[in-house]
Amino acid sequence: ERAERERLARELASHRAPPSVQPEPAPRRDAAPGESFPAFETWVQDGQNQQKSYEDYIRAAARFEAQQIFAAERDRIAQEAAAREELEQARAFAERAAQFRATHADYDAAVGAVRDPVSPLIRRAIQESPVGAQLLYHLATHPEDRAQVVMKTTDPDLLEDARALRYLGKLEARLEAATTGPARTPAVTTAKPPIKPVGGSPVSGDSPPDPNSEDNADDHIRFWNQKEQAGRRR
Repeated sequence: ERAERERLARELASHRAPPSVQPEPAPRRDAAPGESFPAFETWVQDGQNQQKSYEDYIRAAARFEAQQIFAAERDRIAQEAAAREELEQARAFAERAAQFRATHADYDAAVGAVRDPVSPLIRRAIQESPVGAQLLYHLATHPEDRAQVVMKTTDPDLLEDARALRYLGKLEARLEAATTGPARTPAVTTAKPPIKPVGGSPVSGDSPPDPNSEDNADDHIRFWNQKEQAGRRR
């Protein structure tokens, strides 16, 4: 082992550049997933590694391997979370579609007959919408509206998606209003309130009337006046 270290030290010395022409150290960076760590001969020629030993190389390789493992695990967790979210959205949409299908027997036939392509962004917006099934059915049965949201080119286009999303949002608001109906205002009676007798009536009981009620204000004052007079007579 000692002979091997001495051989590596001699090999390392042969690769070192003179101090006057030594290159600037390269900035450290994290390993990208799938990237392989270079061999010692390549690694030691890097400007920041020319003065390092084989033990430094081993530590750097171990650090690189750990970064690869952590990056792969991070990607796996993110992918699983995205898959769970997509599955939950699909399940929720299926439930809403089943409810809508119960009142629209031609839902499957109408939606299944449409072959116009839509971008992934528009597809997801329809799936996430609380009236997604109504949107899908409406687009299937109204070609003039469907033409505003389908893809005009074979590749997704951000400006095209933005226009389609704006149109889809207006259509969604219209369908939501049709589903819930206009907001109802509480009925207001036009009858006049009953006339309160002048002077009120004697107050009885041990609990005073509610002082916050406009109708009970006089009774509240009368209650405490009677209490005070009763106290004086005792």
